Amino acid sequence: MLPKFELDLSSVVISIVCTKGITFEEDDDTENELETDVPFEQLQKGEEHVNPRKFDKLDELIKPIAEQLYEQQSDFPLTVIYVENLESLWYYFRYLEYELKEKGYNGENITENRMFAQYHSDYPETMKQHIVKDLCQSKPILRLVLATVALGLGLNAPSIRRIILCRPPTTLQKYMQEIGRVGRNGENAEAVMYFNNSDLSKARAGLTSSVIEYCKNELFASGNYW
Repeated sequence: MLPKFELDLSSVVISIVCTKGITFEEDDDTENELETDVPFEQLQKGEEHVNPRKFDKLDELIKPIAEQLYEQQSDFPLTVIYVENLESLWYYFRYLEYELKEKGYNGENITENRMFAQYHSDYPETMKQHIVKDLCQSKPILRLVLATVALGLGLNAPSIRRIILCRPPTTLQKYMQEIGRVGRNGENAEAVMYFNNSDLSKARAGLTSSVIEYCKNELFASGNYW
């Protein structure tokens, strides 16, 4: 049961999915971290300096999203994927670049026409402003944003139709804040959260018992295992 906040989520379908051991936000050894100048083709070949098994896990989430965006283009429901781990965010972004190529643009292949974007605290301020401005349009060019919580409170983008959380936030208040950015125009919308047992470990810093209880109760009620 979710706490009551001043949000109207009546048009939003909320679901949680247990990934049965697949986690999209695990804390790996730093020696296997993604190097941002490594071509995606090398990642696919499993070079020695990366951990290909780790990226196989990330592919489980981003592959169907990329396929849907490739097919639907501007009809793709405007989606925000919240990611805690910058390494995973960068991987998702480069996966989309590699798979979509020119199909990732609405018109000329320039940044302003790209249909997917990344948003985090280290991103250039001018680009963050461009993303927020576009999201708030009635017909934004952007269809998919990979974001950290830096895409925060105060964002009022009625066109957002889907929120995907790669990991449960540590509190229910944060959870409500993140899914509360979808369905603001009253149209049908969707909020999906993925997790596994390691995401709900009591050893995870800041994780509240209310989040653990909510995830387990909702999962039991839905039987939504992946």
